[in-house]
Amino acid sequence: MWSLTWPGGDLQVDLLYNNQVCDVDLFVYSPGSLDETGDYGITNSPVDTVSLAGAPAGTYYIVIDSTAGAEGAYQLNVSDIPAPGGIAVGLIGLLAAGRRRR
Repeated sequence: MWSLTWPGGDLQVDLLYNNQVCDVDLFVYSPGSLDETGDYGITNSPVDTVSLAGAPAGTYYIVIDSTAGAEGAYQLNVSDIPAPGGIAVGLIGLLAAGRRRR
């Protein structure tokens, strides 16, 4: 589980991975809600994305999950939501082989 102190504003979390090798899922929990109501990306595509427009300031928790035997390396990027035609300003770039099993 990763924690992120967000100053407020549009938030985008991208999970990049090789979906030919592993199947990982992205869950983003807003401040004060560590339950199953979190936003998530579970598409098993090379990029899972969660976008939260107008996300309030606070501590967000980001969980990368997989089923047993489906885990692998991934990259996690956190940025503001880019305007159409704009470029997101990256805040975190992480490469990790760690994972959480269900």
